[in-house]
Amino acid sequence: MEALHVIGTVGNDENFDELLDIAQRNFIDTSDLELTAADLAVRIWLEVPQTLERLERSNSLQRRRKFESLRARRPEDGLPTEGIPRDFLDLEQALDDWFGSRKRGVGCKIIRKDGPGEVRFLVQHGQLCRREPSRKGVESTCTFFRPEKTDVVIYDPSRNELRINTSTLGELLAYRQLFGLHLFGDSDKFTYTQKYTLDPLKELGSAALRCRDLAGIEWIRLREVEYSVPGRSLLIERLKGDDVFIALADRERRIPPEVEIKSAVFRVKLESVKSARSVSIRPPNIAGYGRGDEAVIIEQWLQVRGFIVTRPTVEYEETEQLVPRA
Repeated sequence: MEALHVIGTVGNDENFDELLDIAQRNFIDTSDLELTAADLAVRIWLEVPQTLERLERSNSLQRRRKFESLRARRPEDGLPTEGIPRDFLDLEQALDDWFGSRKRGVGCKIIRKDGPGEVRFLVQHGQLCRREPSRKGVESTCTFFRPEKTDVVIYDPSRNELRINTSTLGELLAYRQLFGLHLFGDSDKFTYTQKYTLDPLKELGSAALRCRDLAGIEWIRLREVEYSVPGRSLLIERLKGDDVFIALADRERRIPPEVEIKSAVFRVKLESVKSARSVSIRPPNIAGYGRGDEAVIIEQWLQVRGFIVTRPTVEYEETEQLVPRA
């Protein structure tokens, strides 16, 4: 059943070239002139099933959306892709010690997978043990086990920043420190400082969504915006619709200039895909959208329209003072 699941998931034309590379690296016969992606996946499974499992897991992680950005204290001290170490033994051991000390078991594994304009690290590790109801024949029983989880850490050399997808604040802090130390030689290289702002929605209005001057984007619409209204007591307003700016214009309204925008959700139609993508931004550091080629296009729009805060030097901020994330 596991074989059927993995082969069915990765045995498609989109993955054929990568499957072919895997087969050739593992000396698997690919001399057939007529060979489908599913055929190739079956052959790989029979010889090196773990490589196919890694490919399946990696593809599923491509869809991870919510990342928290940590910017370098000195933006000019970037490291090119080829300069990043490929030996992760020390980093794996350090993370293994951290996970072990927090009752998450041992056996941390890091897999590197380079993508367009970024280096992606998949961090496989154990989680806290669980007890869950289960069935053993006709009897009700309990299963005790330790789940496995894969976090994603991305280094963007062009922006000299670390983007992290994980579920706990402790893991975020550990990745910031240990990746910085073992891959870049400085445990404080990356710091928690503002990357995103939604002020262009107040300052530019619908012009902030203009994209005709950017290659790869057909249109952008604001689907949702949440902001706090100043006053004697806290008031949070959320506007939601197919196109918030058009809805406001029909009612002769606009986003008030005095409010603080907490979050926004956009629909972005890229030229290369059939359906529009959802892009969410929550300042100061959380963004939600796909990675890879799509991310490059979306980040360009965010940069050009002022949603990404730029500064020549990032002042150090104590990362340990992070508050729980929304």
